[in-house]
Amino acid sequence: MENQLGLDLKYEGQAVATYGTPLIIRFAVDAAIKQLAAKGRPFTSDEVRAGLGFFAESPNVSRVIGACMTAAAKRKEIFTDGSTVIAGRKEAHARRILVWRQTV
Repeated sequence: MENQLGLDLKYEGQAVATYGTPLIIRFAVDAAIKQLAAKGRPFTSDEVRAGLGFFAESPNVSRVIGACMTAAAKRKEIFTDGSTVIAGRKEAHARRILVWRQTV
């Protein structure tokens, strides 16, 4: 039950961040995900953020990236097998982040 509560809170936070964020930022995140996936190699949310230019500093952008990646996975555009790497951004404090791939 705890895991479901955690997931519910995660998705709620993503929804709040996403719907409170200008469409242009959400479109930029979606475009970055599609560009990385199209390269045919594994990628992470750090790489998505790196492709956002000045949008990377927008409020709640981490949640928006998470929400957009979750949505892309639900649309079967990308997937993860659970592999992780250590985040490269100092703000992430070396936490583990998922590795994503384009769905074939």
